[in-house]
Amino acid sequence: MDHDKRGDWENWLREYLEAPVDDIYELPIIQDLALDRLDDDDIELQIQRLMPAAAVKNNFCGKCRGQLADWPALGLQENQVTTGRALDTKEVEAASRMGCHFCQFMLSVLSTRCLLQFRIIEARLSFLGNGATASLGIKRKSSDKWECWINWPGRFATEPPERCDWKSIVEFQDEGTEVKDEDEDEVGQFLFLLAAWMKQCDERHKCAVQYKGESELPTRLISVDNGLRLVTTKSLSSGPVKYATLSYCWGTDDFIKLGQNNLESFLQDIPADGLPRTLRDAIEIVQKMGIPYIWIDALCIIQDEDDYSDWLKESVRMHQIYGGSYLNIAATCAKSVDEGFFHTGDRKRFAFLSRFDEHHRKGAYLFFVENAATNTIIDTHLSTRAWAFQERLLAPRTVYFGDRGMAYECRTDLKFGDLPLPFDSWMAVKVLPPDEPYPWHLIAMIYSEARLTHGSDFLPALSGVAKRQHEITKDTYLAGMWKEGLVRQLCWSRVDVLPRPEWRAPTWCWASGDGWMLFQINLPADEGKAHHSEYHAEVLDAWTRPADGVDPFGAVVGGELTLASASLIKANTVGIIEKSVVVGFSTSSVRVSIDMDCEIEEAHEPIYVLPMVSQTVEDEQGTFPKRPEIYGLALQRSGPRRGHFRRVGILQITSWMINSWNSSLEDQELEAACRELVRIMQEDGPFVAKDMCARTREAGDGKCFVFTIE
Repeated sequence: MDHDKRGDWENWLREYLEAPVDDIYELPIIQDLALDRLDDDDIELQIQRLMPAAAVKNNFCGKCRGQLADWPALGLQENQVTTGRALDTKEVEAASRMGCHFCQFMLSVLSTRCLLQFRIIEARLSFLGNGATASLGIKRKSSDKWECWINWPGRFATEPPERCDWKSIVEFQDEGTEVKDEDEDEVGQFLFLLAAWMKQCDERHKCAVQYKGESELPTRLISVDNGLRLVTTKSLSSGPVKYATLSYCWGTDDFIKLGQNNLESFLQDIPADGLPRTLRDAIEIVQKMGIPYIWIDALCIIQDEDDYSDWLKESVRMHQIYGGSYLNIAATCAKSVDEGFFHTGDRKRFAFLSRFDEHHRKGAYLFFVENAATNTIIDTHLSTRAWAFQERLLAPRTVYFGDRGMAYECRTDLKFGDLPLPFDSWMAVKVLPPDEPYPWHLIAMIYSEARLTHGSDFLPALSGVAKRQHEITKDTYLAGMWKEGLVRQLCWSRVDVLPRPEWRAPTWCWASGDGWMLFQINLPADEGKAHHSEYHAEVLDAWTRPADGVDPFGAVVGGELTLASASLIKANTVGIIEKSVVVGFSTSSVRVSIDMDCEIEEAHEPIYVLPMVSQTVEDEQGTFPKRPEIYGLALQRSGPRRGHFRRVGILQITSWMINSWNSSLEDQELEAACRELVRIMQEDGPFVAKDMCARTREAGDGKCFVFTIE
């Protein structure tokens, strides 16, 4: 048995040592490691045995003290790379438990993705008698800044691995930088910082305009002075009312909520002992911050299962409730209402500041994962929840509590603990001033990935942000889309192709399906590119019907899109590649793929392509040649009515977003495919359009055929 294992692992080791290190995480030699089983009890025993030898002093173990003492004297030129200390993951965890800040930092980075794989590789190397270990990679970026990363065991990289862990940064701070001793009362330290940030925000920023009585108050609030009780805001004196809001996950366990059966008793007293931990922690925070009221959905909205009337009334007012709050409090890592806010025992360390008085230079060093501040907000369990995404964007300021520490975000600033870290992720939407519209293509893209317990909440959970956007732009809202520039918005595609959910929006709306979505033609046009667009379709009408008959920003129960075009192309299904349908055309040899919106259900039915936009794209610097792009909606007949269709996917011929069929196309082939498709549009398209349209109209530009998409 061991002989067979040794042979297999020796073959694996040869492949592992020869594999390109930059993308090694995605290779089968790493992914297949998941089949190995580690002895967790033995690993724990080894860690405990190593703990006394860590020799932690002044927040660092002996090995890290040696590494950091030499940090300024590494002798590296700019962009030169070297290897730092050896890293055994068990030794790092042992020192981390003993209080070594740098080991806690490295263990936190590893734990985000690769710790299990590193440990399996360590076990295999040990079995084979190979003493290679992981190591610290260091690259000098400037006189005061270094990049560092963790190399795979036995491997060496010249750049931070793209998919293994986050790139870390080390910056030298001048000698006058204050380095605070860690307070044993970490929660007290957090709240002290929060009070200072909010005072600064009140005095210097414009965030406060949101809670000076300009917004309509929630129907109910919880008073936290002299015990807890529910109050109706109609009974409060006129003038500004300062209240906090809470963003959190309920989880699956039952807990005390407001209902008709306890409404009267809650107006007298809410028993604090009966509340779950997250709610108690939130109330403790607002009490210590001197905020007299808090709004918590479970305690301020009647949650009776047989009567949703109060929830329907209150859920459409989230832009007022969160937009009018003095402070929003977010439990970022708690997966249930019982986990609470303060993760001090198992908090990961993604940034720290430490002083070294070494003869080369005196000062402090700031260590941080490159996107530490950003990911404290967007890379958390709470951030995946659709309601929480809206709450963050609506609130004028939010404090985030999680296992990475505390972060604070207002419309002007972002802070991570007391460290000066940057906010620099393209996937993050920064909270904006109340009169500035959000970049909707980014809002939609991020929200499309969010999760919901009830799919029917998909549009209601975005309604507050949509209502805010409408108040600024005055545009007409259409179930996640906007009437202005609708032709470009219709060119969206699904990255994740999932089963089609129960109906919640017309098929032409991205909100009709689940999974990550991208607008292929960004709104506004992609930065750095010049677009020369030709529109092949015109929107004649677009509407959605509100579920309650009144609110256009919530759930809908119907909707149609009416387009006029000069062309409609009938496609012949050739085959299916992964989640795309490969099609051809009767008068041409060209083959293209249609990226489906949902899992392919009725690929045998004829597919029609309604051309939408063709354009030429080039970067403004002229680095790349001009490239053609063509986008068209993939449609199938919807019922017996002539000219009525449903959207099933998108056809896109583009070198910027290459699909599974044309991924090997060179520029010349791409241009030829575009020219051929244009020929089919012009020669064959009008005949098909005439046969399939709902009606015709007079149009000087040739867009005389009218189609309805449901």
